[in-house]
Amino acid sequence: MKIINKQAVSNNCFICGINNPVGLKMQFYETEEGEVISSFTTREEYQSYANRLHGGIITAILDETIGRSIKILEEDTNGVTIEISVHFKRPVPINKELLVVGRITENSKMMFEGSAEIMDGDKVLATAHGKYMKIPIEEITGIDNPHNEWVKNELTYEEIRSFDDKF
Repeated sequence: MKIINKQAVSNNCFICGINNPVGLKMQFYETEEGEVISSFTTREEYQSYANRLHGGIITAILDETIGRSIKILEEDTNGVTIEISVHFKRPVPINKELLVVGRITENSKMMFEGSAEIMDGDKVLATAHGKYMKIPIEEITGIDNPHNEWVKNELTYEEIRSFDDKF
């Protein structure tokens, strides 16, 4: 998986918000293969049963990853989830670094679809397929200039090396 771009993050999103004190603060990267990836480690605050990540958090991570995948094809496109199907294949541990990978499977003028999976090494822990309606960011947020909510970070050599070493 060769990383070629780092996506912008939000100020307050639960998944990627850099200023959200209870958020996951995930960073998302685009690969040469046309996929979006992120490594993450969740904490006890997000568990359901002991040592297991809550299904709602799993779904949110998969949903965010698919939703971001459209940015590879259409950088300025945003979408809202209209349908998501999640399959929980194995328990997802907390306090362990995991990988999420997503991609677009269908794309039209008004909608896109994608899939994603959470991985622990070679093991697939959870998968999702989602459908999204393309909507301008101003309509989604109700804010006149929502672009101020996004922070673009430059991709560093250390980040590329980190993924090369781990995955």
